[in-house]
Amino acid sequence: MKFILLFLSFFFLYSSVFASTPDEISAQIDQITENKKQLEAEIAQYEQQLKDIANQKTTLSNAIKSLNANISKNSLDLKLTQSNINETQLEIEQLAQGISKSIDIIDQDGQAIAKLIREVNQNDTTSVIENLLKYNDLSEFWNEAQSVFEIQNKIRDKITETKNQKKILEDNKIATEKKKNQL
Repeated sequence: MKFILLFLSFFFLYSSVFASTPDEISAQIDQITENKKQLEAEIAQYEQQLKDIANQKTTLSNAIKSLNANISKNSLDLKLTQSNINETQLEIEQLAQGISKSIDIIDQDGQAIAKLIREVNQNDTTSVIENLLKYNDLSEFWNEAQSVFEIQNKIRDKITETKNQKKILEDNKIATEKKKNQL
């Protein structure tokens, strides 16, 4: 009977592993961690029972108790192992979401850099003299020069941001591979 209950709770736990949002995944990881602690405590109790039974005089009744304790302990060990697998799968899913987010940010940054470079290129196609003549006074020219300078700074910032996102992406990829290897 205990084995059936353990199997049903194991099945319920396994079926609830697949979530979609980071908050749900984090909540499930916390729940699995709490379940693991409870399972480890129960395993310790059964191990103590096994030690106590081993110290008692060996009889058929004690042998049955020992076997039942072993069965219960092994069932809990199995459940703990499955909990570890579920937790690792959720962590892999969480890392995969982080990788996807980093890729999106890198793509957006690449598009922004391309746009900014086109703006700088457009401004660079005219000479300084043409720019001076194009504006009515020196302050307009100066404002436009300042605008070009700001665009160049934005390009620099976007490149730095893209490099940082690439580093995060690489770190997440390594962490995901490690988690997959743990399975």
